[in-house]
Amino acid sequence: MNQAEYLVAATPIDGTSCDHEAIHIPGLIQPFGYLVAVNAIGRITRISENLCEIIGMRGADLLNQDIAVIDPQLRDVAKNPGDVDKKVRLRGRSLVGRCFKANDEWVVELQPQDEAATPSMLKTFHQSILDIGRQQSLDEVVSCLPGLVKELTGYDRVMVYQFEEDAHGAVVAEAKNEDLEPLLGLHYPATDIPVQARALYKQNLIRMISDVNYAPVAVVSAANLGPLDLTMSHLRSISPMHVQYLKNMLVSATLVVSLIADGELWGLIACHHYQGPRYLDPSCRQMCISVGAVASFAIGSWKELHRRVRMFTNGLIAEKFIADLKRNRSVAESLAIHHESLLLAAGARGLCLIEHETVTTWGVCPSLSDIHKLGRWIGSILTDQKLYQTNHLKRDYEDAEAIKDTASGMIAIRLPVNFSNTSKNCFLLWFQPEQIETIYWAGNPEKAVNTNAAGSVLSPRSSFEKWKGIRKNRSIPWPEEVLTTVARFNLHIVDSALEDFRMLSHRAQVRISQLERLSSLGQLSTGIAHDFNNILLGIQGGAQLISGTSDGKKIESAVGRIKMFCERGAILVQGLLRHSRADAADYTFADCRSILNDLTAFVHTMEGRQFNFEIRDHTAPGQLLIVGNGNEILQCLLNLINNAKDAQIGRSGVIEITMAEDNARELVLFSVKDQGTGIDPQHLERIFDLFFSTKKANAGTGLGLANVRQIVRSHGGDVSVQSKLDQGSTFTLSLPKQKIPKQHQLQTDSTVGKGVYHKPRDMRQASVLYVEDDGDLRETFTELLLEYFATVESVDGGEAALDLLRRDQRRFDLVISDLRMNGMDGMAFYLEFRQLHLTTPFVMATGELLTKQAVLGDRTDPNFDMISKPFEVEKLIEMVAGFAQGSGEAKH
Repeated sequence: MNQAEYLVAATPIDGTSCDHEAIHIPGLIQPFGYLVAVNAIGRITRISENLCEIIGMRGADLLNQDIAVIDPQLRDVAKNPGDVDKKVRLRGRSLVGRCFKANDEWVVELQPQDEAATPSMLKTFHQSILDIGRQQSLDEVVSCLPGLVKELTGYDRVMVYQFEEDAHGAVVAEAKNEDLEPLLGLHYPATDIPVQARALYKQNLIRMISDVNYAPVAVVSAANLGPLDLTMSHLRSISPMHVQYLKNMLVSATLVVSLIADGELWGLIACHHYQGPRYLDPSCRQMCISVGAVASFAIGSWKELHRRVRMFTNGLIAEKFIADLKRNRSVAESLAIHHESLLLAAGARGLCLIEHETVTTWGVCPSLSDIHKLGRWIGSILTDQKLYQTNHLKRDYEDAEAIKDTASGMIAIRLPVNFSNTSKNCFLLWFQPEQIETIYWAGNPEKAVNTNAAGSVLSPRSSFEKWKGIRKNRSIPWPEEVLTTVARFNLHIVDSALEDFRMLSHRAQVRISQLERLSSLGQLSTGIAHDFNNILLGIQGGAQLISGTSDGKKIESAVGRIKMFCERGAILVQGLLRHSRADAADYTFADCRSILNDLTAFVHTMEGRQFNFEIRDHTAPGQLLIVGNGNEILQCLLNLINNAKDAQIGRSGVIEITMAEDNARELVLFSVKDQGTGIDPQHLERIFDLFFSTKKANAGTGLGLANVRQIVRSHGGDVSVQSKLDQGSTFTLSLPKQKIPKQHQLQTDSTVGKGVYHKPRDMRQASVLYVEDDGDLRETFTELLLEYFATVESVDGGEAALDLLRRDQRRFDLVISDLRMNGMDGMAFYLEFRQLHLTTPFVMATGELLTKQAVLGDRTDPNFDMISKPFEVEKLIEMVAGFAQGSGEAKH
């Protein structure tokens, strides 16, 4: 079959024909643009017939010619796949050229360029970005999107289309012209956007059909070439099935932008036009992609925030229950006390404990006889697996119809026998009743596709009238965070049945004390949302200032602000991480003078007309050490300094930062003193409580000072405050001084180990291997590293890095690797790498609260260290300078 016939031949059908259509290799393009593909040496391998027409040559005569025969400008476009769009003037036409790589070919697309983006369009675009960042919930983000995109693009109807668990979709937000019937709330079967179409939307974030009545343009190909992969094309011709589908909906033109959350296709921004063709300029389409990317980030962030808050709350409930078990209560006794909170945590209506023949229930549950029968069945299921869950019990259990009113959904776990009054099977089950759901479909979902009279040719449905469907024998799906909590809950129960009850009891007591102060948990999510959106808005504002000016001073000022907001974001994230983890950090020795030096460098960036600082060192000369994590103590001091700045806004005066010693008590003292508003005496006793804040409503999370106290106490110290209203406050960290045993003496220049790697004197001559699986971060940071090092080789993950090292046996002066990566993680890569290169400096980057000791365990490696994200390259270079020095490995 000729390539141009791939999508025009009648399609033989079976039950999965739509899912098997090869829509990424149509051999055709839409006529609003032109296409030419070249090989590695710039020879034409394919060309669209409409491009041949404007050149005035046959496609067969152009094949195997240098692309410059069309126009020399196209050679530059073809050399830069993925680069920004380039303006091209061709035969009197103003076009925009872009290039992407498809297997061994470079594909150049040329599209008409209308007017450049007008000031009003740019203003609308910038306002859209800011509006998304201002929203206070996931629902608000989704609701605002259609109006923003409609104003930017001018389509008659703009919808947000969200995919459900079974891949069918629903219109969850809409903006439209007044004369159009609403589609809000309608559902569409999964066959409307089949599997391979959803896969394309994950890779290519935008698709436009400027006119559904277009005549496809064929692509002429050189001999012996397979189909051309147009996955990343903006011109790709659309499946005739989908074009007919749009015609049946009376749609004349469309634009679709992908919404990606947590790496998956969450939904689409779908734009429909009914008044004839509509062509959107490439620059405006790029704005739509940016709006979709910001919206995707916001959707993912709100989902993650909701998940973390619920997991945090559920974790506290579960641990309080476990704490009761450790007081030698039976499971039934503990459940009698905590059943309401366990039902609330799971969002369940019933809870049941089965101990062999004894059944105890709370809430709405099946009858005892039904539970006994269900228990025998679940015992056969929970043999190897630790947890069973479903919201459609009838699919697995033949007698589910009889109990659907109480148990259409179920979660079940097996409990250790020593938690039961019997040595027989012991199960804990949560129930949800049947949730009869009325769904309004756009047409009958059972007739999503039609066949011809012979039953051999597929066509889309032609009726989109509202069709009422009823879904039975299902409960509301169990949220992911609930299933994760129950799985962890089960693990905790098993752990509790084993050893170390004392340690686990201590952890539970800590969580219980937090639980008793969670009456205003909503302040956590709104406070974090406020701080998070302030940070986003600050970064967006700084970026907008940079894009709108060529003034060097303004750019420098904006960059400084962006760095400051990034630092605030890092502190907020690390605070959340600290409160979400139960284990204490693994500490080593920390140099107090280094902490003060780092602090000095940081506050210098904040000095200016509004804030002045004085930093004083009242300690005696010599080594001044604590046992702990210097970065965490630095975080505490930065938090106190930010609070001091807030207290001193609108006031003159100096913020004093002091390091001193209390020799009588063997303490190091860090103090931060402001001349601000002071603290009301009635609040002093609660100032370090979790979620308590003296700031205005929604202006803070109440995590900051609670974090400070938790960190300092985990270092064996404490924090205190002295304050007078209208005179200011002084916060003091008291940390035990430490002397290092001889076997742990810190190395000096004269004691550095022999025979290890020698760092190049000039780091600008060094070569770096950078390992990171996040493509956007890898690309950005590679460019940044090239400002400081001679060469930078970046690879996608540990396996790719090892392949590179084994293939050409290169030696690098420095290796930087992310810790958490898909496939081979950073630690596995490090261990493999050390088999090849024993002493090359290796820096592991992580966004978690981890230390070198926590990662390496019993291993020792003088040329290994950890660096916390986000970090500056100067900090990295300073770290590398501290690695052990010596003769090093021979370099090739």
